[in-house]
Amino acid sequence: MQNFQQEFQESLVDQQNKWQEHFEEQNIRADQISLQIETLSKQFQTFLANQIVGKDLGSHLKGILNTPTMNNQEGMLPRGRSHIQGDRTSSQEH
Repeated sequence: MQNFQQEFQESLVDQQNKWQEHFEEQNIRADQISLQIETLSKQFQTFLANQIVGKDLGSHLKGILNTPTMNNQEGMLPRGRSHIQGDRTSSQEH
């Protein structure tokens, strides 16, 4: 009976040690995952900040297009003329 009790105690201690090792491994993995999430989060925040700055700079650099006027400014064709040279029927129809 004493032998059985001693084997049971040893088995119990062995199982506790295995669970402790498993628990420590899981903590290490959780720490690694947390570090990866933190790194990815920082990278994503930097990416978003660059996208926002890029859009802001782009909108200021490009400007806003002017509304076209009816007169012949900045590439507007005069009334009654076709963009194809020599197309007299199109210019006569307008």
